[in-house]
Amino acid sequence: MKNLCLAVALFAAILPICLPAQDDVFSDALSVKCDYLDNGTIIVRIQADDCGGGSFTAPLTVIYTGPQSDTLIFDNFSVEDSYDVPLSNLLPGDYNIVVFTGNGCSGGCLSSVIQSNNCILALKNYEISPPSCDGATNGRIDITLTNVQGEISYSWSDGSEEGPTRTGLSTGTYYVTITDQSNGCFIDANFDLYPDEIGISPDFEAVYPDSSFSLPRTGGFIMGVSGGDSPYSVRVMNPVLNYDNTTNNIQDSEFVVGQLAAGEYTVIVGDANGCEGTKGVNIGYKRVIPPGLFILEYDDDITIDEYEALFTRLEEVENADLKKSCRCGNNGIEYLQLWEAIDTIELLTSGEASTTKTRPDTSGLSQQLIDPTWVVRQGSVTTPPCQGSAPSPKSANVAIIDSGSDLLSPRRTNGHEDLDKVYWTNRRTANGGSNIGCHTDDYEGYDFVGKKGQVHDSIGHGTHLSGILKYASPSNVDLNLMNLKVCSPDPSYAYSIFDLVCAIHYAVDSGAQVINLSLGYPSDVPSLPLYNALKRAEMEDIPVVVSAGNSSQDMSAPNAGMRWPVFFKKPHGNGEFKKLDNLLVVTSINDANNNLDSYANFGLGLVDIATVGDYFSTYSYYNSSGVYQQDWQAFKGTSQAAAYASSVIGAVKAHNPLIKTSDLFQQISRTHQPVAGLSAKLNTGGTLNAAALYRTLGLPITFTQGISAKTKLGWTPGWSEIDQVLPGANVKGILKHKGTRTILNNVMLIITARITGLGGVQEVDRIYYCATDIVDWTLPNPIPANVEQYFATVYIDGVKVEPTMPITPKR
Repeated sequence: MKNLCLAVALFAAILPICLPAQDDVFSDALSVKCDYLDNGTIIVRIQADDCGGGSFTAPLTVIYTGPQSDTLIFDNFSVEDSYDVPLSNLLPGDYNIVVFTGNGCSGGCLSSVIQSNNCILALKNYEISPPSCDGATNGRIDITLTNVQGEISYSWSDGSEEGPTRTGLSTGTYYVTITDQSNGCFIDANFDLYPDEIGISPDFEAVYPDSSFSLPRTGGFIMGVSGGDSPYSVRVMNPVLNYDNTTNNIQDSEFVVGQLAAGEYTVIVGDANGCEGTKGVNIGYKRVIPPGLFILEYDDDITIDEYEALFTRLEEVENADLKKSCRCGNNGIEYLQLWEAIDTIELLTSGEASTTKTRPDTSGLSQQLIDPTWVVRQGSVTTPPCQGSAPSPKSANVAIIDSGSDLLSPRRTNGHEDLDKVYWTNRRTANGGSNIGCHTDDYEGYDFVGKKGQVHDSIGHGTHLSGILKYASPSNVDLNLMNLKVCSPDPSYAYSIFDLVCAIHYAVDSGAQVINLSLGYPSDVPSLPLYNALKRAEMEDIPVVVSAGNSSQDMSAPNAGMRWPVFFKKPHGNGEFKKLDNLLVVTSINDANNNLDSYANFGLGLVDIATVGDYFSTYSYYNSSGVYQQDWQAFKGTSQAAAYASSVIGAVKAHNPLIKTSDLFQQISRTHQPVAGLSAKLNTGGTLNAAALYRTLGLPITFTQGISAKTKLGWTPGWSEIDQVLPGANVKGILKHKGTRTILNNVMLIITARITGLGGVQEVDRIYYCATDIVDWTLPNPIPANVEQYFATVYIDGVKVEPTMPITPKR
């Protein structure tokens, strides 16, 4: 709405006001009228009317205020019924005139002087239109002059020389000097341009809640606009959810904003004039939980009273059962709970005071985290990455969240004999009692599947990765493996996502410096509790190494299915799931030619780097009779590639525990080995180069360098001349070139055995050397009864070197 004022005759520095007609302003039985003549003169006409029966007495007092002020007293009469008082030689401007009579009557009037004796230029009238609002630039001033004799100039306080019309004005006071150039006559005036208080404002006609079980989210509102001119813009913000979205060019005054997660939002509406109005709106939760499992996650700032009220309500719900809980806090609060609803539950619906303190989540449950067919990817292991050496012992805590690991320790005496001295301990209690993780007996880790402190590997996957972490790490770098089990061999096990979330929180709370997630699952909807757990790791600056997966797909393709947690490398929802920057996603290459393995996932924006995923490593399992078995096996996959990357990052953390994750990832990218075939498939476009990374970071880790034999061999192993070897004896081979002992790169010693009744030989051991001039192998003690003879064969860069040495055990 525009505010219009009509004024008459403003000369000197005056304020424009809206003047009433020149009649009585007030009348206490006395009529006072003001008539402006010219040349600075106002005639004040006084009539008795009802004053004193139609007459007034002396003294007559006339007071006027304005650009000039004075008091005039007339007492040379006794009784009068009318009287004219001239006020002469007044300066231009607005005057307020009040009259008092001797017999107590009074009245007054308003008038303006539009001309002075010395200047006939006058401001006849003006019209102002204030801006629509603070910030708008659509204000306007229109001036009409009288008695103009020559060319007129305008000089405004903001530097403008426009006139008699000014447009595009913002809020403020504008001063102007108007000059008649023919005679130098000038007028000073000022105009206040301030908008109406109403301005523009968003109006919420309907608000609907977020169901919290789907993407995009279902919250939103129908909104109208009071005031302003189309087109409109609407900005919706929620800093907690990292949501900030603006929609422009809205033509209608009523429109819908949708796909919002529950929370408190600030809505700013703007119009075509630049006006803005702000209001807040609360999107609640639609707490209708379908039958089945759901995770309930409480906010960190929940009070004990709020927690107990919510927990009591759930306990009172018929057919709702608490299955698991974790992440305990003060006053016994369990921040993460896994519930099962037999029937539909209506819980904490929108509008209740506690809607922002917790939310249910059903996404991702009942998922297999590790491909149950992973063991069919038999490896060959030709040239796995080299193990460096370091001058002094260093250690780092690596959380291996997997199927469990059979680590050998004082409390786990039947662990794999080659996985000793790599166990982590929380050191909170000597006997593994209760601690901040809600768990008991977790002195060396925790089995979240079985809810116990004793961790056993169900399928061998975690144990295989643990061997990679131990044996791929540089010498004198001790990785303390935080043994956290979340994977069950039972295909119907439904709690895996909840266990994974609990394990990540446990790792964060327990001082993990690296988290290895050689796992993942497909789902169309991300898990908010999983995201929150990984976000906590990001806030603690903990790098999380994730396997890309083994489904042979380009995950960046438009039709590709989403795999978690890999897809947390991208934002999802309307700001609810912001991109996580602490994830390093690793895929695997064929070490013979640096091509991606046929099974390996890839995709720009999601998969960062590749490394060898083919390893001969520790393995444990239960045979058909239920007897625990220890072995070494060759398996390959992106899981194994991720474990190697974790060993490299663990070595960096051991020597430089304060390095920022962003700096570490940047250096991994800068030092990668470019591979032409990977430039369009991976974020780095190449493979992990541990030696270059250590060197760039200035770490005291070195790699022994030898000679490769890619073109011509000419290499001969000089075997110890032993016909029959005692059980437990060590057999050595010296690597020579033209009779000279020589260090060679990528050396593999493979031991095979002829087994009674098999009619052939089978591999029983293999040892890889990054660079060496000697190979050796120790015979078993005792020698298995079914072994007739052993054979030792050396490979260099995957090429067999003759001769093969027969090793005949002495009986």
